[in-house]
Amino acid sequence: MQLTPRQIRIRLDRAVARAGTLRALALEAGISASQVGRHAKSGANVPDRLPQAAGMWRDAEGDVRDREPARIQIFAVQASGDAGVAAAVAMLGAALGQR
Repeated sequence: MQLTPRQIRIRLDRAVARAGTLRALALEAGISASQVGRHAKSGANVPDRLPQAAGMWRDAEGDVRDREPARIQIFAVQASGDAGVAAAVAMLGAALGQR
């Protein structure tokens, strides 16, 4: 899945948190801390080494992608009546978390 700039920013924020500091991620990526900070704010035009250090990769077309494939969760629920539907909604809300 090709990542949007917003998704790249989120993954860079997580990578900084895992590394401990922005500077630590910069050292791991082999680029300056100011570059990491700039790309963490924009999510655009990230240098090749940064996605790799943050758990992403760049494909042959230059798009940044996740290393791990997307996960899909499927729930099948059969419910009838108001009480059944309410119970099904509560069960799915508990399983998926309130959003």
